[in-house]
Amino acid sequence: EPDERDFGSFRSEPAPNTKLYVGNIAWNVDSKMLADCFNGVGITELEEVMYDRMLGKSRGFAFVTLSTEDAAKTAIEKLDGHELEGRPLRVNYPQVPRGGGGFGGGFGTRPSIPANPAKCFVANIPWSVDDQGLQEFFSSHGTVVDCRILTDAESGRSRGIGFVTFATPDEANNAISALDGAELGGRSIRVALATGR
Repeated sequence: EPDERDFGSFRSEPAPNTKLYVGNIAWNVDSKMLADCFNGVGITELEEVMYDRMLGKSRGFAFVTLSTEDAAKTAIEKLDGHELEGRPLRVNYPQVPRGGGGFGGGFGTRPSIPANPAKCFVANIPWSVDDQGLQEFFSSHGTVVDCRILTDAESGRSRGIGFVTFATPDEANNAISALDGAELGGRSIRVALATGR
């Protein structure tokens, strides 16, 4: 999921409206494939698919800088929801907090990214499903910014419950409506809005 370090470059660089956040990227999509996708709407200056430093695999999101603000707007209009390698892309401006006092004094506190996430509680998850599988299952209903299945501290085995965090409450509610009672790996999962943080 995006964290404060990922958004660091957006604080100091000019023209933030040319920079876009791209989510729900298929694991096999690399920077070149993403560049090819965006070159149809405008010249891109930077495409960076974010990788997990430990695992060396895509984290499912990227940042793209386009040549002009118009190109960025066109990219959102044309590519938000566009299917790439079987998954609909989520394309929008990065949700970095923009306070009146600027970013200078804000480094001491971790920003809320995205601005208003919503967490779902998921139960009756099959043992065969891992974090990535759960994320892929839920990502067709919105931008999944965090996904984790709880495991037993001693055995390391899945406890069959987990949490999926969406970028917005609307996406979380859509997922609950669509997936509560849905079948995953032969089991009917339970999905509800998580209480607390």
